Amino acid sequence: MSETTPDVLIIGGGPAGACAAIDLARRGHAVTILEKDDFPRFHVGESLLPSINPLLDRLGLTQALAQAPKVVKRGAEIVGAGQDAGARLYFRVSKPWGLPETFNIERAVFDKTLLDHAASRDGVTLEQGVAMTGVDHLRDGDCQLQTTDGPRRARSVLDCSGQGAVLGKQLGLKKTLTNHRKVAFVGHFTGVKRLEGDAHGFISVVMADDGWYWVIPIDDTRTSIGLVVDKTAAAAMRKHGVAPGQELPWAIERTPCLAGRLVDARFPDTTHTVADFSYTCSPGAGEGYLLVGDAESFLDPVFSSGTYLAVRGALDASDAAHNMLRGKPPNAQRDRYLASAAARRAVFFHYINRFYSHPFRELLLQGRGPMGVHRALIAVLSGRCEGMPLGMRGRLRLLDLAHHRQKTQGKLVPQRPGWSILEGRATQRQEAIDGLAAIGHG
Repeated sequence: MSETTPDVLIIGGGPAGACAAIDLARRGHAVTILEKDDFPRFHVGESLLPSINPLLDRLGLTQALAQAPKVVKRGAEIVGAGQDAGARLYFRVSKPWGLPETFNIERAVFDKTLLDHAASRDGVTLEQGVAMTGVDHLRDGDCQLQTTDGPRRARSVLDCSGQGAVLGKQLGLKKTLTNHRKVAFVGHFTGVKRLEGDAHGFISVVMADDGWYWVIPIDDTRTSIGLVVDKTAAAAMRKHGVAPGQELPWAIERTPCLAGRLVDARFPDTTHTVADFSYTCSPGAGEGYLLVGDAESFLDPVFSSGTYLAVRGALDASDAAHNMLRGKPPNAQRDRYLASAAARRAVFFHYINRFYSHPFRELLLQGRGPMGVHRALIAVLSGRCEGMPLGMRGRLRLLDLAHHRQKTQGKLVPQRPGWSILEGRATQRQEAIDGLAAIGHG
């Protein structure tokens, strides 16, 4: 290889790619980032988890983000679509297992700040407007990819292309999860009524039988609202005569919780659609490559885990790539990398699947649980998904038992009706349970 061949070629300049580049450059490696888009660009995922804070500190990004418009986030509201108010889950109650706060931020701003910071580092070359188009070969220490600007070589490749899963698709690794065939409709609104006091920056998760919404304040005036539905519900909207691009305003009008909060809101001129975003790419590592964050797997945005997992995975990928480039056995490094990523992901996947159980939603709406089980869950929702102490793990086990009892007996916490967005009405509890089960949940 020539002296100009980088140690690592990174596909994608989002948070995973930028953070991996920063960390690898800090270790003395030459890195090239290929990013097909011009930044800033629209992206979903504006709500962060407190566990990302120390990672941003470690990478020198906290100061870089200091002047960016953002909203302090101290917790989350869980509310039924037919309700006026729900349970408020403060991160602070998860102490000592979790951190008390983080922030929401427009991803266009966040991503550009991270990429600019990465590009400013010695050893990092950013090639923007260049997309990967094919794979010539992937071998430990010798990789070659085809791009829109000709071939690129490197000693190692990290795919940080997010939900584009560029390398996973090229290698035929991507598989859509059939019981999580989701579609999201997203827009930025102004004039949305917010929670008051220290809950001002809370993300609200609004739950219905046939979908759920996120409501995320992203700066002083704008609020990101997204509706996530199963593909069957998206198809049903067409039968209701909903035109493409009108799904979000149509659904909001049929959702009492949001209709009241958006009385004085200005709806966006443009909404965005993201489809079939629940998938895995396996194996997530092989000769010459590692898949990082969403490029390896993505299930659901309900607990805002995507950006944290991307940044945490980027640091692990940096460790693995660094060790392999220094001559450590590559198979052992890949195995350790995959095991760490799978363990973190499994924690979130477990509670994402629980979220689509109506009895578990009843527990969430209660806001509290015996023996502090809610504290352990809130710690998970703050991003504590590894190195859990015994007390936290024990309480999470109790929470699973509580879910089983609520599911089989329905007497642990008050039973609650559901709400159908498609029908614009309250549903009986069993209707809600059956509706989620019909699309592969429950």
